[in-house]
Amino acid sequence: PVVSAESSPVASPGLSVAVSPNPSRGSVTLSLASRAPVTVRVSVVDAAGREVASAEAWASPSAPSLALSTVGWASGVYVARVVAGDETVSA
Repeated sequence: PVVSAESSPVASPGLSVAVSPNPSRGSVTLSLASRAPVTVRVSVVDAAGREVASAEAWASPSAPSLALSTVGWASGVYVARVVAGDETVSA
C-alpha cells in the first residue's frame, strides 16, 4: 500500500517531527528532534482516527530516527503524533 503523511515537518518550540519517505511503501522513518534529550510517545492514526502503531522513543538535538513498518496498513493518509510532556506535534 501507499502510505502518506498529512503534512511536511511541523515544529513547536522544543519538539519537531519529520516523516520520510512520503509517500511510503513498506516502512516509514520519523526523525524526532528536540532542544534536549527527552522520551516521547509516538502514535500513528489513520483517517478515521484509529491508532495503527505506537512506540516510545527518544527525541534529541541530533534528531534520532524511529523506523515503523507499514506492512498491513491500508493505503491512505496517516498522522504521526509525537507527545513529550504537555507538548504535542503532528506530521
